[in-house]
Amino acid sequence: MMRSFCQFILGILLLALAGCSWFSSKPDFDPRSSSVIQPVWFQAGSIRLANLQGEPLPHLFYDPAAGLNFKTGRVNFLPLIVAGDERAYELDVLSGQRFFSHFQCKQNDVWKERGGVSARASYTVGVIPRHFDQINQPQRVIVFGGAKRFDVKLPIVYQVRVLGGFVEEMCPFGRCSGPKDWVGRMVFVAIDEQDSRYAEVKDFSQLLKKIDWQEIRGQLENLPGRNFMVDTEYPAIRVGNLLSTREILGFFEKHTVSLTPKELAATQNSCANLYKIFWDNAGATTVLDLPAKTKEEVNARAKFYEALKKKGKPAYFGQRLGALLKKYGDEISTCSRLVYAGDPNQHSDRYKFQAWVNLYVRLHKEGWEYDCRAQTWSATNQGAVAMKSMRESAAQCSARDYDKAMEYIPPLLKNLRISGERWQFIGWDEHVHGTHNKLLNWVRVPERVFACGGENLNTKIRGAWREKPEGMDWSVRHIERSLKDSDYIY
Repeated sequence: MMRSFCQFILGILLLALAGCSWFSSKPDFDPRSSSVIQPVWFQAGSIRLANLQGEPLPHLFYDPAAGLNFKTGRVNFLPLIVAGDERAYELDVLSGQRFFSHFQCKQNDVWKERGGVSARASYTVGVIPRHFDQINQPQRVIVFGGAKRFDVKLPIVYQVRVLGGFVEEMCPFGRCSGPKDWVGRMVFVAIDEQDSRYAEVKDFSQLLKKIDWQEIRGQLENLPGRNFMVDTEYPAIRVGNLLSTREILGFFEKHTVSLTPKELAATQNSCANLYKIFWDNAGATTVLDLPAKTKEEVNARAKFYEALKKKGKPAYFGQRLGALLKKYGDEISTCSRLVYAGDPNQHSDRYKFQAWVNLYVRLHKEGWEYDCRAQTWSATNQGAVAMKSMRESAAQCSARDYDKAMEYIPPLLKNLRISGERWQFIGWDEHVHGTHNKLLNWVRVPERVFACGGENLNTKIRGAWREKPEGMDWSVRHIERSLKDSDYIY
């Protein structure tokens, strides 16, 4: 009851902010260097995420254009952590919404190269729309200036100018000693030309006269957290030297995945069609998925079964889902990473089914394999191996097997903390420090600790995260006294 009341109040506030005059009245909103993100991705069709009024939400990553100009270096970016703010947010690619990650805090330097590190960064962290970096994450950028006009609560992208970048290397978990243990990606460095302090900055030599790069480097290497193993803290991030605009843009052009509007539309259509195939041929209930309580129902099941058998089609749920995973495993793994699972408002059963199936396949793609015989999840550490095993054994798994696989996913996600991953299912990011955005999706952030000292609020907040979705449980498909259990023989 309280949840419904809070959502009603939130809806009223959103309506009040939605008037066309609101953005034009905001003092720091300049339409020449800022763009309100209009909902396109979720506008129509079976892939849809809507607000309390049923209106489609903007997809903050797919809907805005990057607007990257290689001559001028100007590009649009979506802020996630504003300079001077202790709150850090991340972006969920599937739902296209921001969510709260952690509080930044004052701390010692994990590298032991400098003194204390300030909790409030002097740069803004964001991502470039429609672009994925070398580790398949939204392309990261840090921006100097503009803190007064950047807003992480609103659907706005801002134009900035790229000066260059640096290589950020990450240690997935524990202690990384050898070079191959670290995973690297390129991060852009940009300035906000609307900020008078940086308007005339043309290159790094001029920027370095205005900032303390060693202090910035310390914040970049410490504020996102550190690894922890056997009562010892280890660095999770290290930052390389600054690279020029020419070097960074050349690398970006060759190694970054950029999605055009045409490619985005094709991807959404393909995945929507694939989701329909999965629902029509596996998710939708048939008479064989229901218990037969009368002689008439037994006869109806027998006729239905024989009709499918003559057509050479799989009959029971496990066989149906297994056949689809065998045929479309690679395609569904791509969709599970890029395209929302459906429309939870209008077709909640379809959405729940597809969201669980997508997560099941995604885990295999990332190297986790479910053994239907042993009824256990185990690590192969190679996505290709796990995917091959899934395709080969999928049709032999029963409805009971898939039920167990889904039941064991939340415990698996919890155990992945020791592998450097922290998972959470977010319905609404509705706590005090949250974005109040609707996601209805699992999200993941690196499993790190924060050397905040005293009462560590991050430990308390993350300790309350849950991997099991509330109100979106997997619908059990195994039915007692079913034909597959040989209650009836045809």
